[in-house]
Amino acid sequence: MAASFRIFVRLPLVLMAFAALLFTGCAGDAASRPTATGRLEEAGITTFQYGTHLLVSEDGSTLLWALRSGGPDLDEWIGRMVTVTGVEVSGYPVENGPPYMEVTGIGPAP
Repeated sequence: MAASFRIFVRLPLVLMAFAALLFTGCAGDAASRPTATGRLEEAGITTFQYGTHLLVSEDGSTLLWALRSGGPDLDEWIGRMVTVTGVEVSGYPVENGPPYMEVTGIGPAP
């Protein structure tokens, strides 16, 4: 009887702690899921040395994001105006480079 009472008392505490962690994690994810529009280019050799592709302004004068993707094939979109969505990679930018995004979705710019 004492063991079942301990479980009855601890279970709500465990559930509340889990819910707090879940909702805290969701709030942080929303802020780190950027969407950006620009022209997609292959990265080539860069001074900052991260990303397989780059998102630049339409006229090519401004570097907006360094990109990588384990999902959508970015090569199919090189040279085109696109809108990308993804997850910002923590720990970047470095060495005067751009922010870094793991692309989860890509499509033609509106």
